[in-house]
Amino acid sequence: MIDYAVHHRKANGSLAPKVFKWKSLVLAPGETVGMTRQHAVRAITTRQYYPGGHRLEILVNGAVLAGGDFQLVMP
Repeated sequence: MIDYAVHHRKANGSLAPKVFKWKSLVLAPGETVGMTRQHAVRAITTRQYYPGGHRLEILVNGAVLAGGDFQLVMP
């Protein structure tokens, strides 16, 4: 199971993770697969976005495999 978590900046400055389901697949030992994904950051009624540092993590079978920080710049 491959998921990704976006740690959104909250109004008080802390980060809150939201896990999104991505793909379920079975790989043989040594087998690799390339994957791409787009995630829209747009105004929605259930989430308020705040500028500043956010974090993205890739989860494989529930464990964090990779991650990185990014800056959300709002007009």
